[in-house]
Amino acid sequence: MAQGISTALSEVWRSKRARLEEELLKLATTDPMTDRDWHKHVSFLDRKLRSFVSKSARAARLALLSKWRLRAGSVNASKGLIDMFLGDVQVVALFASPDLGAHQAYRVPASCYFPAEIVTLPPDASLPPLLPGHPVIEVTSGKGSFYVGGTVNSETGASYSRGYDYWYQDTRQRRFVSADLIPEILAKRFSAIEPLLLQTQELLHAALKAKGSRELKASMERQLAELSGREKAWSRIYVPTQQIIDLLKNAELFEMSDPAAAKGLLLTGVPGTGKSLIARTLAETSGCSFHGASLADLKSSHIGGTAQNVRELWASARASQPAIIFLDECEGVFARRGGSETDIFAQDLVQTFLAEWDGVKGPSRVWVIGATNRGDLLDDAILSRFGWEMEIRLPNASARAAIFRQEMAGLGYAGEIPSELADLTQGMSGRDLASLAKRVRANTTPRTPSREDFLKTLETLRKRTQPHVGDAATWATLVLDTDTKSMLQTTCDLLRNAEAWHARGVSVPRGILLTGPPGTGKTQIAKPWRMKAVSPLLQPQRRR
Repeated sequence: MAQGISTALSEVWRSKRARLEEELLKLATTDPMTDRDWHKHVSFLDRKLRSFVSKSARAARLALLSKWRLRAGSVNASKGLIDMFLGDVQVVALFASPDLGAHQAYRVPASCYFPAEIVTLPPDASLPPLLPGHPVIEVTSGKGSFYVGGTVNSETGASYSRGYDYWYQDTRQRRFVSADLIPEILAKRFSAIEPLLLQTQELLHAALKAKGSRELKASMERQLAELSGREKAWSRIYVPTQQIIDLLKNAELFEMSDPAAAKGLLLTGVPGTGKSLIARTLAETSGCSFHGASLADLKSSHIGGTAQNVRELWASARASQPAIIFLDECEGVFARRGGSETDIFAQDLVQTFLAEWDGVKGPSRVWVIGATNRGDLLDDAILSRFGWEMEIRLPNASARAAIFRQEMAGLGYAGEIPSELADLTQGMSGRDLASLAKRVRANTTPRTPSREDFLKTLETLRKRTQPHVGDAATWATLVLDTDTKSMLQTTCDLLRNAEAWHARGVSVPRGILLTGPPGTGKTQIAKPWRMKAVSPLLQPQRRR
C-alpha cells in the first residue's frame, strides 16, 4: 500500500465513523430510566415488602398461639418460638428473565441499588415456577428460607417451603413445628403485594435495557475515539488495499457477532511477509485479547498432556472474549492425521482443537488465525474450519520502498533513501528489508549512511544467500546456437523486470528445466545466465 491511503480504504474508515456517529445519535435521543428512578422504586418496594412480612408475621403469631394453646397449652413456649422466628427476617424479591439461565434470577433485596444482583438458585430449592411475569418472594430467617409465589393451593393454603423448620420441644418431649403455619399466612396475603412485584419486574427490564444502552453508548464512544488510532495502525500494513478492506469488513462482522462472520482466517505466504503483524493488528484494532501459541507450547511429552494444553488455551481465550488465537507456522500444529510421520500427540492436538473450535461448550467470540507457508500440509478438517483464506504476497516496489523507509525511520534515520533501492530489492520480504535496514545502520553508525552504503550493504546481503559464480562465466564464453542463447537472454530480461511485466499481464516463468546427457554444458549455461543476465543486486533471493 502506498504512503497515502487509497480512496477506497478512506471510504471504509469514513463509513465506519459515520455508522458509529449515527448509532450514537440514536442512543442520545432515548430517555432511559435513570439509576435514581430505579433506586426510588426499589426503596418503595422494600418498605412494602417489610410491611407485608411484618403484618403477616403478627397474624402468624396469633395463629400459632391459638393452635399451640389447644395442642400444648404452653403460651410461653410458643411465644419464644415466634420471637425466634421474628428475630432475623430478611425479604427479597426474585425475578426471572429470558436473558438469564434456567436456575438464575435477578435478586432485589432491601436497600438495593441498580443494577439488580444476579443469583444462582439452589437446584434442590422447592419454590414456585420462576418465570417472567411470575415474581417470587424469598423470606429468610436464621438458617432457613421459604418462598412465596403467585401459585398457592387455595384449598389447603399450603405454601412452598423448604429448609425452614423452626420447632420447640417442651419438657414432655412434645415438638411444635411452625414451617407449615407462617408460610401459609404469607401465601394468603401474597395477592396484596403481587401487582407491585409485577410493576417492579417491568421496571427492572426497562432499567436493564437502559444499562445496556449506556454500556453500548460507552463502547461506541470508545470505538469512535480509537478510530484514528486504528487507521494509523493499518497504515503500517503494506498489502494490497483490497486485502485490507476485506480484513476490516470481516473483523467488523466478528466484532458484531454476525452469523456471517468466518470462524477463522488462514494467512498463507512465504516467511517474512507480515502475517504475524496482520494478526496482531487485527487484535489491536478489534479490541480483542491476543493468545499466541506454537507447536512447542501445545505439544506435551506425555499422553493426555497435549489435549489439556489445548483446552487451557481455549479456556484462557474464552475467559477474555472477544479473543484471537494466533498459531504461527500452523502446518506443524495441525499436521494431517493418518500420515506416516503423525504421532498420537499430533492426533490428540488436532482432535481436541476441533472439538473446542466447534463449540462443544457453547458459542464463543473467539477467532482463530493461522499463518503458514505450507498450506498443503494442513489437516483437511482443520482447513475446512477456517472458512476464509488470504494469501499475503511479497511486497511490490512501492511497498518495499515504504517498508524500508519505515524501518530506517524506526532506527532514527530521516534522510534520503536511494530511489533505485525499490527495484534492487525485488523478491525481498518485509523481514528481509528490516534486516537490511539494521545492517545499514550497524555498518555506518555513528555517521550518516551514503548512497554507496545502501547499495554496498544490499549487495553483500544478496551474495550471502547466493552461490558463488566466477567472473569468467559470461555470455561471450558460452557456446550455444543463436536461438537457444536468445531464448535464455529473453527469459533473463523477463526476470530482471518481473514486476513490470506482471503489471502488463505478461506471464513470467518460474524456472527453466535444462535436459541432456552429461557433459553437454548444462551447468555452464546456468552460470553466465545467473551472473550476467541477472546482476548480483537483482538476483531473486533464495526462499528460506
